[in-house]
Amino acid sequence: MSYEQTIINYFSKKYKKIGDDCAYINTTKQLISSDTLVENKHFDLKHFTPQNIAHRLFLSNYSDIQSSGGVPKYVLLNISFPNKNYEFVQKIITNFHSICLKNKVEIIGGDTTSSEKIFLSLTIISGKIKNNRIIKRSNAKVDDKIYTFSGIGYSKLGYLTLY
Repeated sequence: MSYEQTIINYFSKKYKKIGDDCAYINTTKQLISSDTLVENKHFDLKHFTPQNIAHRLFLSNYSDIQSSGGVPKYVLLNISFPNKNYEFVQKIITNFHSICLKNKVEIIGGDTTSSEKIFLSLTIISGKIKNNRIIKRSNAKVDDKIYTFSGIGYSKLGYLTLY
């Protein structure tokens, strides 16, 4: 088991709001999810355009809410970057903003700091959803339909091609 999975297991046992890819907040009836992309771990500036990075950041979070049955509504965007990368990061932000507008997702805040590498963290929040409408992997039954991206494995193939 990876260290990441060990940490997830630790918190999942102690806090019942933690779900498949999202947490459900009973008081607001919303799903919330968060992901982070790190330069040289999730993307390489030699091979990824600002458009690629913005797209990946958005979809990795958007899909978590959708796969749980919610409709993404709001995002908090956190960005850390070296000053030398400002123009590149500005292009990521411009592309990210366009993707949000196209998908009717509102940017409601976040944080910016300086760092030695580019770090992008996104928290996404759904519109209201009733608890009984949430789709969970743990509730799957025999004969349930499973839908996947038609290009399954392309991400790994792309990674192996680059490295």
